[in-house]
Amino acid sequence: MPNRLNNWTFKNAVGILTANYFTLRNIEGSHHYYVGKVAGKICVVEVQFHANKSIPTKTLQHSIIPKSGIPQDYWIKNCSNIKKCKPYKNSEPFDVEDLPDDSKP
Repeated sequence: MPNRLNNWTFKNAVGILTANYFTLRNIEGSHHYYVGKVAGKICVVEVQFHANKSIPTKTLQHSIIPKSGIPQDYWIKNCSNIKKCKPYKNSEPFDVEDLPDDSKP
């Protein structure tokens, strides 16, 4: 179970993203790309899949969280029970079909 920004797995990170209307855009090897809309801005987040290994804390802090547009405090607050995670107030439903044709997978 995650403790603040420690011990986050792929499943935990994807749980927060999907609770905030992020959708899987494409997969390149072990890199999964999720796209969503936060505060009117389209955000693309890359999450590496490595089974049940923890995501390095600095990867969360300096890559995944900033690219998501969702504040770090929200991630920490909602890590204890991802199934009951409510969407961040500025997250908007988003469909990959809304992307311009040249940026679709």
